[in-house]
Amino acid sequence: MGIIAITDVHEAQAGYDNANAQVIAAENELLINKEALRELTNQYIDTISALSASIPLSPPTPEKITHWVDQALSGNYTLLAAKSGGL
Repeated sequence: MGIIAITDVHEAQAGYDNANAQVIAAENELLINKEALRELTNQYIDTISALSASIPLSPPTPEKITHWVDQALSGNYTLLAAKSGGL
């Protein structure tokens, strides 16, 4: 009976330690991402606002997928260079 209780205590402690490790990892990831944002914007952003729950999304114009595929194919300079043998 005592061994089961000790095992439960150790499992609970391990779960607690794991949760703390996840918090530390998340905080580190946040700091890394803030630094990446600072490098992109050349400004240190201390607080980041949450996204609005109701963001108006409008469909692309024109709505034909072939238009967007054709535009991507004709505007991709890497692909164009590869096709012409430049790469």
